[in-house]
Amino acid sequence: MAFNRKSSQIVFACIGILVSCYAYYVETTKEIDTSYVALCDINPSVSCSKVFTSKWGRGLGLLENIVGRHHVLNQPNSVFGIIYYIICIISEMTTSLMAVKLVVAASILSFASCLWLAYILFFVLNDVCVVCISMYVVNTTLLIGSIVRYSRVMAHQKNKENDLIFKYFAVFVVIICGAINSNTLITLM
Repeated sequence: MAFNRKSSQIVFACIGILVSCYAYYVETTKEIDTSYVALCDINPSVSCSKVFTSKWGRGLGLLENIVGRHHVLNQPNSVFGIIYYIICIISEMTTSLMAVKLVVAASILSFASCLWLAYILFFVLNDVCVVCISMYVVNTTLLIGSIVRYSRVMAHQKNKENDLIFKYFAVFVVIICGAINSNTLITLM
């Protein structure tokens, strides 16, 4: 089986789901048991649980200010990630132009979220989170793949439009030629 763009998008989205599930597990376990030490907690400055349990670990640190701390929309970032990765997988299983546009928009939103969270990670929390950086790589790869897919679909659409224009032109020429031949034939009689 060839490893193409479509299969790589699905593989990266599945990796994203697995990493997000691990992030969710670490966050919820740490909330229940504060003595829990995750595998990704290497030292005080390389700690994923520090990041996941911070105010920026839920709703990008923004939703709490808008909807409140305990609102249903203020979910762990990993939940939003899982939803995004599922959208990516479903999009790869369809040829719908709308699905392609949706995944490009979701990928851009996801990438913007990564930039925001990377800023928070390195400059506010002064931390290195291996899990977070892994998700940034996955999301960047999915963004690139979705843009490549979009450009291919649009090129295909353009070719179909050009084919349609050519067909209409050919029909027009045939009609004109037919009319000219009919008039020529009538005049000759």
